[in-house]
Amino acid sequence: MPRVDEEEFRRFVQEAEPRLHRALVARFGWEVGREAVAEALGYAWEHWRRVKRFENPVGYLFRVGSSRVR
Repeated sequence: MPRVDEEEFRRFVQEAEPRLHRALVARFGWEVGREAVAEALGYAWEHWRRVKRFENPVGYLFRVGSSRVR
């Protein structure tokens, strides 16, 4: 299995994390929202080769984070 391009993923996180954080904290509150962000970004790392091809990866990760903390 090919390794994840760590630099590419790091750049994605720098851009996506603030948006994801704002949306998930607004939806669930500070504590659960932060947990949802961590869950979503963990999922993104594990499935990066697939997630990076999505038209709206941040929107997809919002759904991942939301479902993981319910």
